[in-house]
Amino acid sequence: MEFIKGLLRRICGVLYRIAATVMVHTLPPRLWYRAAFLSARVQAEILRPLAVVGLYPFRRDIEAWPERRKVVLARLMDSWLRYIAEFRLSFPIPVRIQSVPPLESLPTNGCGIVFCTVHIFLVNACLKAVLEASRHDLTVISGVPELGNECPVYGLNRSIPAIFADTTVLLKMKRILLRGGSVAVLVDKGIGAPLAANSLRLARIVGARLFFGAPELQANGEILLAGCEAPDLQTGGEESVQLTLEALQAQRDRILRVSSRTGTGQMSAADDWPDAARKRGARPLNKRPSRDEAAL
Repeated sequence: MEFIKGLLRRICGVLYRIAATVMVHTLPPRLWYRAAFLSARVQAEILRPLAVVGLYPFRRDIEAWPERRKVVLARLMDSWLRYIAEFRLSFPIPVRIQSVPPLESLPTNGCGIVFCTVHIFLVNACLKAVLEASRHDLTVISGVPELGNECPVYGLNRSIPAIFADTTVLLKMKRILLRGGSVAVLVDKGIGAPLAANSLRLARIVGARLFFGAPELQANGEILLAGCEAPDLQTGGEESVQLTLEALQAQRDRILRVSSRTGTGQMSAADDWPDAARKRGARPLNKRPSRDEAAL
């Protein structure tokens, strides 16, 4: 069974790559995203009868197709954009950052901004908008060693600096923030995994501003990155850190349609969810600083 699933994934990957190649070479860049969104909508309708009879097992914990379709459509768009971005060409991605107060009005006080989000579909598609909001001085904190020192930006013909999340990553982040640079970091290890507080505590320690939010695909194809800044992080102490994590976790659960039956922060084990999401167990948010944080 695993062999068949792996074979089907490889076949789908080849088909996506062929379709993306045709799209890039036949349409102007301003139409690539729209064409991908229309294709994803058609795919979702094709998958609907397969989901009813159980041949498409993705998110079997969501019984209602309208709710399931929203997550499936975001997953399909995530795949389309990933293959289009392989061409390293510039094209517009309709991402709207909605925050109170607006990011442009955030005082930096000499430090950069910590952009916190989670492993979720379309998060890579928002990197271009976050880069623009960070005044074009952004470093990505990556958990993928193969990424190296650069991270490609969807929709731009360029890469930005990346740092692997090793044991010294908090000290590196501190240096970046104190010189006025900003960082983008995922505060979980996989889709549905527990959230970690290290980056939030670092922002509180160095006095950096914090923006947290998760992207959500809208009915018109726009990607909404709805988030907010935590202005009381420096004065609220550990309690404000935990409240911020809980707010981000609630937003993630709402977008991923996590049901109350599976519990907050957990998702049922659909066959094709990542291992990190399947194998993790329920555990409380991290409330104790790590050794790296103590060294700060």
